[in-house]
Amino acid sequence: MQTTVNKNCLLSVTQDVNFGSHGILDANIDAAGNLAVTCTSTTPLTISLGPGNGTGANANVANARKMTGPGGTVAYGLFQNSARTLPWGDNLGVTTMASTGTGLTTNVPVYGRVPTQPTPAPGTYSDTVVVTVTY
Repeated sequence: MQTTVNKNCLLSVTQDVNFGSHGILDANIDAAGNLAVTCTSTTPLTISLGPGNGTGANANVANARKMTGPGGTVAYGLFQNSARTLPWGDNLGVTTMASTGTGLTTNVPVYGRVPTQPTPAPGTYSDTVVVTVTY
């Protein structure tokens, strides 16, 4: 008998980043989400987060993503650390995360922030960000 184990990774979003409901955007609004990544043992991998769908969004600059809604946009950022100083993005080696698979599931936190900004019209604002695991 024989088997071959190929390099492989599985990704799931176990918690979306949801900033909730707010009125005036006169203070930072923080939220967190989580990714679950499982890769075969010893497999090198890189995790990146795209800019999202907002026009003019930039994944590699803090708070430069944009949720769109009925009154324009709400700027926000996604970060690798709880201090919200290291943006998640798609600039290899700068705003991406490198790791090595262990064969077990690794939880990868995603910290979000809506910074103080002019408040747009009432309504629901949202965005979709593509997460990529390269191995």
